[in-house]
Amino acid sequence: MRRRAVVFLTTVSIALVASMALMASVAVIAGCSGEPTSVDGLKKAGIQAYLDNDFPKARKYLREAIDKGSSDKQVLMFTGMAYKRDYMLDSALIFLKRADLRYPDDREINQEIYNIATDLGEWEYAKQAIRTFIRLGDPEAHWYKQLAMIYSNQGSYSNTYYYLRKMWLETGLDDPAQFDQLASTAAQMDSFAVANTVLDSAVTRFGDNDQFALTRAKILFHEKKLDQAEKILRGLAEKMGNTNDIRLNLANTLANQKSKAKKQEAIDIYRELRSQAPDSNHIDSVITLLEEEVK
Repeated sequence: MRRRAVVFLTTVSIALVASMALMASVAVIAGCSGEPTSVDGLKKAGIQAYLDNDFPKARKYLREAIDKGSSDKQVLMFTGMAYKRDYMLDSALIFLKRADLRYPDDREINQEIYNIATDLGEWEYAKQAIRTFIRLGDPEAHWYKQLAMIYSNQGSYSNTYYYLRKMWLETGLDDPAQFDQLASTAAQMDSFAVANTVLDSAVTRFGDNDQFALTRAKILFHEKKLDQAEKILRGLAEKMGNTNDIRLNLANTLANQKSKAKKQEAIDIYRELRSQAPDSNHIDSVITLLEEEVK
């Protein structure tokens, strides 16, 4: 009985070993023909999924490669691009900035950062990318227009004026809107001679139009020539209708004059605009001050 038991146990052990060997061989086969497991395999599979327009799968493989310690340029870039193609721009920017930290002054990486940053309104990242392009050899003049746009969106009138003026003096302006923006910004910077010279140049080149007339009124307002500004604005209101831009500028012009009747007219316009204004609290405070002045 003891001998049979030993034989039985031996048979069971051999069967167990054989079963384990079979399972191991199956695992090896699955590793070879199934999901990639190595960093290199995950990278290749992720890039191929991206090229096949399967962006979720691309992100899966490439994120796994990153989790395994990969800081390869293509892995980081394609991860960012896979997020971008599915319009997850915040995540895309994160991975592209990681790539930029690992591979500084890379034009390809910074071009993608610039494109996404401008879409998101991440203006500091956009400026950093432009600075990289300039370090890599781009003439700064090539980027004046974009830098002016960025600083305008950030509300930095002095820097907007700086780059628009450099465009005007060094490369020339070829768009009526650029002339108009430079003239308006110059007026906000109290550079009235520049503002008027630029606007006169625009009128000579493109002919007078309603937008230039509105800008002329804004310049006159900043110059404290309120009667002249008012005359232009009332003429534009009759011609174009009472657009919010014209009405707001007219209200500002009337509010700064001594006549109580004009101040009251300004109050009435501000009240009409209040519900449509993005900064109604500011308008409320202006109304309160004007109401004290007309008592």
